[in-house]
Amino acid sequence: MRIQAAWNAIPQELQALACNKIKSKLVWDCLETLHALANYNKVTLKWVPGHKGVEGNEEADALARKGSATTVIGPEPMCGIPKSSVSLWLTRWKNKEHQSYWNHIPGQTNSKWMVKTPSKVLTDEILRLSRNQIRLVTGLITGHCHLRKHLHRMGIYLDEPICRLCNEEDEAAPHIILECPALTHWRYGLLGTENPQEVFPKKNLVKRLLNLIKVTSLFT
Repeated sequence: MRIQAAWNAIPQELQALACNKIKSKLVWDCLETLHALANYNKVTLKWVPGHKGVEGNEEADALARKGSATTVIGPEPMCGIPKSSVSLWLTRWKNKEHQSYWNHIPGQTNSKWMVKTPSKVLTDEILRLSRNQIRLVTGLITGHCHLRKHLHRMGIYLDEPICRLCNEEDEAAPHIILECPALTHWRYGLLGTENPQEVFPKKNLVKRLLNLIKVTSLFT
């Protein structure tokens, strides 16, 4: 006996049935049913691009419309929630809570200017660096690095924390990155502007900080 089953679906669903690894219970149940049917019959699956002209699919479509229009009576939820929907909701909630925590945590002025939102891309980029590069980059982002201003606060550097490059202002991370006149040429060459506040944090943060570390002798 030969039975031809008309499968009104997108081609990806047929591919799911042919896949060696199945994660969906719905696909597994469908495959089990097809195997049971194929024990005593020859079954052929084909993709039907539309309902028109296929009696079984026309009837299935009518029953689906009738079911969706029927008021369901019983305990909620009326249908299961996909795992992907739960995962997406949790990810969005986590990101929202993380952003709120970052916005309201006191201090961290330099870090908040450099990293305005939690970023997995930035995290992955930093973690691909060597251990020494991670130390230097995170030090510039947080301001907690071997610059005179920070060492002075810690009581390690006891003299006035004047910048070694310009001898005008305190040697701190924001000054080195944004203001130091000795690095004006570097800022213009790398950023294309003498006003880096609007440009610096937006993209290529790690690359630019590594370049800054390279052109100065303050971190060696």
